Amino acid sequence: MPSTATDKRRLQDLKSKLRTAQNVTTALHADSDLATYPLEIIYNGWSESSLQRNTDFFKSMQVVKDLKEKIQIKEKELESRERENIPRGCECPVCYNWLSPSRKLDCPHSVCLRCVQTLYNAAENSITCPECRAITSKPVNELPPNVALERAIESHRTN
Repeated sequence: MPSTATDKRRLQDLKSKLRTAQNVTTALHADSDLATYPLEIIYNGWSESSLQRNTDFFKSMQVVKDLKEKIQIKEKELESRERENIPRGCECPVCYNWLSPSRKLDCPHSVCLRCVQTLYNAAENSITCPECRAITSKPVNELPPNVALERAIESHRTN
């Protein structure tokens, strides 16, 4: 099984290929009969049978679709592998993923940025700590990161 670092490089390579494929698709779209339709609508509305038109535009759309699926699979695999190795205290108390990027609440606890945004939006502009139930009324953008914890996580992840 490849290392996490190797998987991360492969994921970055896939994302780079996706950007290139999207650029090609955008250029081909501009020269196609469908140029009047927004590309996002075509992405969402076309079907596999549309590919029978055998045009470079539809072939490029298939490449983009395939790359997006591969990226999604690789991200899930990587997240799952990383989650297995998260040391106690370095995981978010909400999603149980890495607690990075983190935000410190008014109590002594931290939550990952994605979850703290969700908690803030769900509670209509306040955050209830998932561990001690203390209320934090600051907006998310005013919550500082837990720098010490993030350094420990980064140190652990690179080893």
